[in-house]
Amino acid sequence: MSALYLGAMVEECDVKNITYPEPVVGAQIWVKSAIGNWGWVMSVGPEYIKEHNCTVLTYDEAQKYWQKDGGEVYYKDHAAKGIEPNFHTHNSN
Repeated sequence: MSALYLGAMVEECDVKNITYPEPVVGAQIWVKSAIGNWGWVMSVGPEYIKEHNCTVLTYDEAQKYWQKDGGEVYYKDHAAKGIEPNFHTHNSN
């Protein structure tokens, strides 16, 4: 797996260029770099997840995968703690 969807409350869907008035249940897309490190690159909303039938992982599921896969995880402070309503992200890149 070179990319995974990590469940999170998101303020925007970068792929569809949507900004939500309130955070919604969506996901962060995390990708593996050429040197084996993982980093969060963008957020997606529920529309994208549904249209593309994405498998959204909880934080614990993603963390187990990262530990098994090796490599560093960048932006750990942005990693969702599951799909808790009090967690949200805003991609300021």
